[in-house]
Amino acid sequence: MNYIELDKWIAENVMGWKMHPHREDHWIRPDSNRIDEFYPTTDSASAMEVLEKCAEKFPIEIRIGNYDEGRYFVGTDYDFDMTRGKAETLELAICLFAKKLLAKVKEIEI
Repeated sequence: MNYIELDKWIAENVMGWKMHPHREDHWIRPDSNRIDEFYPTTDSASAMEVLEKCAEKFPIEIRIGNYDEGRYFVGTDYDFDMTRGKAETLELAICLFAKKLLAKVKEIEI
């Protein structure tokens, strides 16, 4: 999955947004019908929105440092190893974490 595909997956599955019918890089927020660009894999503000959405489900612990060749780690206190996102940028680590967290939440609900 590339960055564009991951941005789309996050917008639809984590944030619950719908793609604008005429602009693939714009999203409609259901709570306000506001239309926004959304690039959480590369944009810090968008990535923080993803973290806020994830924090509605679980407490979040962010570990940042040179633990593995300068990579960023993002995970939950609940199950850090199973939900950890690890990447070269904090934004991408957040998105990978959110994808794993949603899979874990769905697994728990089943």
